[in-house]
Amino acid sequence: MNADVETYAAGLGAAMDREIKRWRDGGCTAKQAAAAAGAKIVIVKVQPKGRARKESVTIRNRSKKTVNLRNYALRDAGDHTLKFRTTKLKAGRSLRAVTGCRKGSKKSGRRANSYYFCRSKQVWDDAGDTAELLGPGGGLLATKAYGSAR
Repeated sequence: MNADVETYAAGLGAAMDREIKRWRDGGCTAKQAAAAAGAKIVIVKVQPKGRARKESVTIRNRSKKTVNLRNYALRDAGDHTLKFRTTKLKAGRSLRAVTGCRKGSKKSGRRANSYYFCRSKQVWDDAGDTAELLGPGGGLLATKAYGSAR
């Protein structure tokens, strides 16, 4: 990738490589796209301020069915990705996805209406960023920009 492209469109090369890999791995099939479109999961809030344990993204299941979030992921504009392990989101419910660990724990997992990725470093830029929700095949399901990223 040309250095000028990276200067003016940071992360473009990584995004292109990721999409090419997804296409080669069969992630662009009509079946996966239909499943992702039917999920109706949206990002309702991004809380970027504070250390990793304070920052979060809230997602909501607007469908009438429970959705298994295994292999779904949250990604920022800088290509930092937080991948869900086994957890489900019931119809009409919300889930707060926290970047850091739950107090007293050192591993990722769910506790009540929060899912903790247990990362030590912040992902969401305080000044502005774009949060993306990716389906299990890597397809984009929802986005929410905030701050200077708007």
